[in-house]
Amino acid sequence: MSRSTGSAERLERYRQLAITHETALWQGDHIVANAAHDDIQALARNLHVPCTDFLALLKDHSPAVRLWAASHALQLDRDRAESALEDLVALSVPGVSFDAEYTLQEWRKGRLKPVVECGE
Repeated sequence: MSRSTGSAERLERYRQLAITHETALWQGDHIVANAAHDDIQALARNLHVPCTDFLALLKDHSPAVRLWAASHALQLDRDRAESALEDLVALSVPGVSFDAEYTLQEWRKGRLKPVVECGE
C-alpha cells in the first residue's frame, strides 16, 4: 500500500468516525458516541497524513467533520481552525454549533490541548 493510499484511508476513517459520533449523539446512543469519540481521538494522535490533506477537512461538506477537524487543527493552523469553528457557530446547527462555541471558549482560555500529529 502506498503512503498516499494509507493517508486517504486514515482520513476517510477520521471522517466516518466524526459522522458516526454526531449521528450517535442525535440518536441518544451514548455507547456508540463514546466509542467513536475515543476512536477518533486515538486516530488523531497517530494520523500520520500530510498536514495539507488533514487541513482540507476544514472544508468538508459535513459540519461534524469540520467540527472535529477544526478542533484538532487548532495547533496546526490556528487562524483557519478558529475561522472554521466560528463559521460553525454562525450556522446555528444544534449540537455542532454549541460544541464549536465551547471549543473556541476552552481553546482561548488555554484549557484545550489538541492532539493531531500530521506529516509523513
